[in-house]
Amino acid sequence: IDSNVLRRLRETYGHVRLKVLSEDWEKGLIVSLLNEKFDEVGIGYIEKIDFEKDFIKVRTNYEGKINGLIAGNIKLMYDEKTGLVREWGKWNL
Repeated sequence: IDSNVLRRLRETYGHVRLKVLSEDWEKGLIVSLLNEKFDEVGIGYIEKIDFEKDFIKVRTNYEGKINGLIAGNIKLMYDEKTGLVREWGKWNL
């Protein structure tokens, strides 16, 4: 990460702990799906987050409206050759 970017972040937010994440860090992260009452109604995993478009693509079999997500700490990987999903590892900040 560029040192000027770090300097501007510190000027804006003070001296806080900063963790720089690689591109696609979110891929496979398990999430709980929330409905309009913020009840947990399903489970899925993140395929992609587009921060510029404020869009999150989640793979799930839940078909209702999603009003929120709760991120877990387990990551999954979808094997396109076998069609199976397996644990990929743990994730945390």
